[in-house]
Amino acid sequence: MEKQPFYQAFSILYGYGLHAVELFFVISGFVFFHLYYSKIQSRAVTAKEFFVKRLTRLYPLFILSSILVGLLQFFFKQHHSSFFVYQQNDLYHAFLNILMIQAWGFQHGWSFNAPSWSISIEVLLYTIFFTISLISKRPLAVSIFIIFASYYFSDANPMIASGMFCFYTGVVAYIACTALISQRGALFSLALFAILCIASWSVIFSFYVKNIYLIVSMGFLPLVCALASLSAHAHYSGKSLEWLGNISFSSYLLHFPLQIAFATCCDLMNKSRDIFYSPYMFIMFWLILIPISLASFHYFEKPSQQYLRRAFKKQ
Repeated sequence: MEKQPFYQAFSILYGYGLHAVELFFVISGFVFFHLYYSKIQSRAVTAKEFFVKRLTRLYPLFILSSILVGLLQFFFKQHHSSFFVYQQNDLYHAFLNILMIQAWGFQHGWSFNAPSWSISIEVLLYTIFFTISLISKRPLAVSIFIIFASYYFSDANPMIASGMFCFYTGVVAYIACTALISQRGALFSLALFAILCIASWSVIFSFYVKNIYLIVSMGFLPLVCALASLSAHAHYSGKSLEWLGNISFSSYLLHFPLQIAFATCCDLMNKSRDIFYSPYMFIMFWLILIPISLASFHYFEKPSQQYLRRAFKKQ
């Protein structure tokens, strides 16, 4: 681990960066409850409108990146005895990926663009969220029940359980944060959650806490609430950082195919894989990934999304 580029500077990210997906699930629960719960309850948003908006955002790049990985893996295996990192790249797992259910428990292992497992879980979370929002008028009680049930049944399917736990922790965070802001103001809420955030992350780092359920409940919940309170207090729109949000999805789905491309080029040039411990390769990787991600958002994702939404609207 310590051989990784810039390890001393980014040791915390190397140690806890793998939990960024869980943070994404928490933020999703927070944002989706804010945007959609009341609209779904009042029937202002239909199931078709909800799922068309979500799937047209996710599916085009999801399927393109899966195809790209399949082609790169085929080429890679022509020169090696196995695929690069993830091995279940057969027709069965291609079918699961096409349906975006590759992490629902039907899989035999990691396949194709394996980091997209979180997108598969996200689609399931959307379905559950819409259904519950449609029928339940007690979101806090239902969310707390789902959090405890997810933890209790976590061994059955850890990926689904962690997704459910994190997403509905985000819902609880939204309800708690907005209630506190409305009663005591955004500044008080910011101060309280900032103190909780500092205290909880101090404990997490000091005791090397690795349990994801503790990290989410102790660390991510107050962190998201603190950021939301800061936004409410400063009336910050986030426009200056909007480009980061635009490339987050594309960089997440494109980083693995880019890794295959780097590894293939390294092998064709007869270079040792140790070259990837070089800080220069680290910087080069990001200098390539970020422009590709920006181009993907502006020239593929947005046009595809607009085209598909117009097509569904005509039906």
